[in-house]
Amino acid sequence: MRADDADIREIHILEGMEILEWVGLPCTALAAVGLTSCGVMRAKPPYLEQRVASEFAGVIVTLSGQGRARIDGAWSEMASGSVLTLPPGAAHGYAASASWELAWAAGPPLLRPLLRGGGCRLLRNDGSGLAEAVRALVREQRGRGDAALLALLAGRVRREAELLLCEPGDQALWALWREVGKDLRRSWSLDELAARTGIGAEQLRRRCQASHGCTPMAMVRKLRLETAAALLVQGGRGLAGIAELVGYATPFSLSAAFTRHFGRPPQRWRPDRS
Repeated sequence: MRADDADIREIHILEGMEILEWVGLPCTALAAVGLTSCGVMRAKPPYLEQRVASEFAGVIVTLSGQGRARIDGAWSEMASGSVLTLPPGAAHGYAASASWELAWAAGPPLLRPLLRGGGCRLLRNDGSGLAEAVRALVREQRGRGDAALLALLAGRVRREAELLLCEPGDQALWALWREVGKDLRRSWSLDELAARTGIGAEQLRRRCQASHGCTPMAMVRKLRLETAAALLVQGGRGLAGIAELVGYATPFSLSAAFTRHFGRPPQRWRPDRS
């Protein structure tokens, strides 16, 4: 524990807290991506959480309103877009300064080296993607609870949590994937992807390999196929229509790529509706 945190003590004032959306263990899909919980909540004074040494790692982001966080023994304001990182074992605190809406994701040493060791940090990023991903996961869990779609949605929660922890260069990379995901019909090329990020094709390839473990075009393919899988589970569209939406020329080319990626054809991915 840092000297600045020597006087910290455990405090848990839950008055004023309202959980709006929440998923936790034993959700198998969440556990599979290394998370123990995620959610969206609203709080107002006197809500306060303060821990001497956290047993989990996590990230909290302000969606609206005003909170505050204890870092290195001092309190800092958490306005909209403020991201609090919570490494395992770090002393920390957070509280509502006024009406405060926030999203979080937590798990055992979570996601990126940024959270492993050291103290808490305040970053800046947009938390709306994490909130939307949590809400989609909650809706599916409360609805059909399809295992395939839950797995995809839990993966999306993790990716959005990772995005909140990105360094500036990585933020541009994830912003690119969000843009690609909104226009999967487009015939994306490496040069166009690089142009959208304002860097060279080789530099984009290196950044993508470091952040995602794959090439930029492999990432585009992954986004297309994960979207196709989600559309298959939702139902209401034939394979030809899905192929068109996600950028495949024919249902046959989609089926072949889908089978290579997921290990089973689209026809076996659809839930049993009998």
